[in-house]
Amino acid sequence: MHSVLAAYAETQNEMLSAWFELVAYLYDGRLATMVRVGRTWMAGPGPGFLKNALEQYLARHVGVLASGARTTSRYSRGLLRFLSRHTLRGVDPAQLAIR
Repeated sequence: MHSVLAAYAETQNEMLSAWFELVAYLYDGRLATMVRVGRTWMAGPGPGFLKNALEQYLARHVGVLASGARTTSRYSRGLLRFLSRHTLRGVDPAQLAIR
C-alpha cells in the first residue's frame, strides 16, 4: 500500500511542479515577452511559409502545456525553457510581469 501511495504522491508532485513552472512563466512576464518577440520576428523579412509552420508548431506545444493535456511533457516543457533562453536575450520580461 505504501508504494502505491508513494507513486501517487510522486506523480502529483511532478504535476504540481510543472504547473508552478508554467504559472511562473506567465506571472514573471516571460511568456508574454516571448509572444511579443515572436510577433516581431514574424513581421520581419524571410519566408512566410516557414515562419507560419514554426508559429503553429510552437503555439501547439505551448497550448497543450496550458490546457493541461501535456503539462508534464518533458519535450514541451523543454521547448518552453529553450525558447525562454533564446528569445529573451536582451529583453526584460519584467516589463510585462503581472503585478
